[in-house]
Amino acid sequence: MYGVETLEEFLTYGPRMSLVAAGLIDQPSAPMLLVNGERDTQVPIADLYSLLRHGTPKGAWVNPQGGHMGRSADWPDTVIFERVVLPWLVRMLQGA
Repeated sequence: MYGVETLEEFLTYGPRMSLVAAGLIDQPSAPMLLVNGERDTQVPIADLYSLLRHGTPKGAWVNPQGGHMGRSADWPDTVIFERVVLPWLVRMLQGA
């Protein structure tokens, strides 16, 4: 993937994928809801906070006990969708 063969090559390549370095993170965007968990092992929670600090306003929901996409025993995908994502979508569609 990305034309690299070793972890070291990938880690060297990684900064080229930076939205900050590319100047994209401060560009206007469509409304965005950021959903994550403090314990995410796939996407660092720091990425969510970086997105919140840059560009146009965004909404966010963070599960302090959650993993990737905020998932936890108390917050499975269906609950996150019903209690977080769907109400946000309705608000956006209503122009709130």
